[in-house]
Amino acid sequence: MGPGRWGSNDINLGVRVTYANINKARLLMEIAFAKEGYTPEVSYGTHFFQDLVEADIAIVPLFPDDPHASLNESFLLNSHNILTEIAPEAKGPRKWSG
Repeated sequence: MGPGRWGSNDINLGVRVTYANINKARLLMEIAFAKEGYTPEVSYGTHFFQDLVEADIAIVPLFPDDPHASLNESFLLNSHNILTEIAPEAKGPRKWSG
């Protein structure tokens, strides 16, 4: 889960990653929060999106400002992060390789 478009080169529009950074994922969620009256576009139709589809990685958009959408942000922000328990190699400072 991340804000905006996955694979964006512009960090103001989303998560700056390369395909190699996420090619082992099974699901990505793009959370499109409205900002200054504008909701960022998600990855549908981009080359990056096509790579995800071909790799059988599901990509799901969430528009939390939509009155029919539901996001329990408090639950996510206050939940225990188990990343280093299931992937000990993720401990410590990370260097950007993109």
